[in-house]
Amino acid sequence: MKIKVGIFMGGPSRQREQSFASGRTYFLHLDRTLFEPVPLFVDSRRQFLLLDWKLLFQPSLQAFFPPQDLLPPTHLGFPIYEESLGDLPDEEYDRVVEKTGRRIAPEELTQLVNLAVIALHGTYGADGQLQAELDALRIPYTGSSPRICKYHADPLLQRGIMKEKGIPFPAFQTLAGEDWSGRSPGQVFQQTI
Repeated sequence: MKIKVGIFMGGPSRQREQSFASGRTYFLHLDRTLFEPVPLFVDSRRQFLLLDWKLLFQPSLQAFFPPQDLLPPTHLGFPIYEESLGDLPDEEYDRVVEKTGRRIAPEELTQLVNLAVIALHGTYGADGQLQAELDALRIPYTGSSPRICKYHADPLLQRGIMKEKGIPFPAFQTLAGEDWSGRSPGQVFQQTI
């Protein structure tokens, strides 16, 4: 019996194109004598879609999600991402999903996959959120635990731990949004040096 490997790609982060490329690479290079790849797309709403595997051969995510024929006319000259469509009612969003695969409830994942490969970049993948959900479902995954991912995704948290453990690190300064208010980048730079 082959091990069903769920390849999670996409996600709410703007790094979803890189994630899609990473997911495609996993899909293409898994040893089919041992593994059965299950392409799972995570949309910007953090919903799981069982992706039609043929879509992995599209040049980019924007080529099929959202489907170009469902997009409103635009003068921008470039494709838009799904969240740019706004809060679509469920029936309209279902039309978007039907052209790419089918929506999967988190509980269904336990029947679809034995192991997860997380190809998500940025928010929801690199920060440990998806890993925590997979832990709750008792689905093993490759990569780090939610706690380690959280540390990795938060440089301020990393520096706090390094300081606590006596590990040297370069000096840094944190700037908040109000530090920029009404000031030029040159003025902010002068203050920080």
